[in-house]
Amino acid sequence: MTFEIGLVLTVVFMMLYCLTKEISRPDFIVFFALSILVISGVLAPSDALRGFSNEGMLTVALLFIVAGAVQQSGLLNHFLTKALGSGKKPRQSLLRMMIPISSLSAFLNNTPIVVMFTPIVRKWCKENQIAPSKFLMALSFAAIFGGTITLIGTSTNLLVHGSC
Repeated sequence: MTFEIGLVLTVVFMMLYCLTKEISRPDFIVFFALSILVISGVLAPSDALRGFSNEGMLTVALLFIVAGAVQQSGLLNHFLTKALGSGKKPRQSLLRMMIPISSLSAFLNNTPIVVMFTPIVRKWCKENQIAPSKFLMALSFAAIFGGTITLIGTSTNLLVHGSC
C-alpha cells in the first residue's frame, strides 16, 4: 500500500467518523477532507473542482434555492397543514399528504421537497400526538415516487443525465 492510498483511506475514515459523531456541520467536514487531499497533493485542484461543474449538481443546488423561496412564502406550508387535517384519522391524513407531495416532486426535485416539508410534518405530528416516523417515511417515499415521473424529479436522474 502506497502513502497516497493510506492517506486517502485515513481521511475517508476520519471524515465518516466525524460525520457519524456530528462533530461539526457536514459541509465543513467534507470540505476539510477535500482540502487535506488537495493540499497533500493526492488530488489535483482541477479534479477536486470537477464535481462542482456537473450540470446535474448545479440544478439540484438551484432547486434548493427555489424550494427555499417557496418555503419562505408559506403558501405550501398552509396547504400541507390543511391537507393533513385534524389527525383524527391518521391513514386518511397520510394519504392526503402523499398525493400533493408526489405531485410536487414531479416538478421540483424530491430532495428539496423532503427538506422543505419535514419540519411541517414533524410539527403537525407533535401537535396531534402521532409518531413522526410514520409520516416522515411516507413523505420520503411519496417524494421518491413522484420524482421518478420526470428527469428533474430525482437527484440521481439529474446526476446521471449531467454525466452523459
